[in-house]
Amino acid sequence: MQEAGLKPDEETLLKVMCSCRRMGSINQSCVLLKSMIQDHGIFPTIKHYNAIVDLLGHAGLLNEALDLLKSISMVPDVVGWTCLLSMCRKYGNVPVGRICFDRIVVLERGNAAPFVLMSSIYTYSGLKKDTHEVEELRCRANAWKKPGKAYTQINGQIHSFNVGDRSHSETNAIYAKLNSLSIEMKDHGYEPQVDFLLDKNSEDIESLLCGHCEKLAIAFGLISSTPGTTLRVSKNFLMCADCHLATKFISKIEMRDIIVSRRILYSPLPRWDMVL
Repeated sequence: MQEAGLKPDEETLLKVMCSCRRMGSINQSCVLLKSMIQDHGIFPTIKHYNAIVDLLGHAGLLNEALDLLKSISMVPDVVGWTCLLSMCRKYGNVPVGRICFDRIVVLERGNAAPFVLMSSIYTYSGLKKDTHEVEELRCRANAWKKPGKAYTQINGQIHSFNVGDRSHSETNAIYAKLNSLSIEMKDHGYEPQVDFLLDKNSEDIESLLCGHCEKLAIAFGLISSTPGTTLRVSKNFLMCADCHLATKFISKIEMRDIIVSRRILYSPLPRWDMVL
């Protein structure tokens, strides 16, 4: 754009910063932030700072991300604190995570996300007493978690699945297919990716992972659609690490393209040209 004589605006610079995050280019992103005022005459917004926080968090520089949120001239919003809190969950950082949690609860008391994230950080760190404390706080704040839900369309009919759902008419066939796939995936090198919210010492952990809504939707799609056709599933949350890995193994084993997308707006099925 610069070589063509085009002047970038704040949205263009934000997109470049987000690209830097995906590439892990910390120095490039920081230089870009500094040049916004000096070279382009654009003052950074909270979105630009949040992008840097996201970048630092993914790089494991949690204290640096915290210092940035504390030092900026504007008041950090829920997005920045939640972004850092999610990275504290990834790296198991309790002190920084608690600071983020306290800030978010003040800003949005009824938001269930910080309670879920902080609870998982404590669980991962073996602090069961603190986990129960956060769960009690969540109940008192009336911050209820939205259940995961996945959808797939077969022969013009939309089928929905909740986490651990056993209400579908084809439940027995669905779980039988998942159990069969689980054995085949292990033969191909698959190992369950344990989420922080799950007890790693649980003997029934594979059964818990097997009940995730997108896996149920995928299994139903496999037994109900023509072999070889593309299978499309939408859900209301991002996939967990285990479902993401398992879907790739299932796609390889079944030799079928499987597309899993977050739901767009209020429609149970997304626009497939906007697959995430």
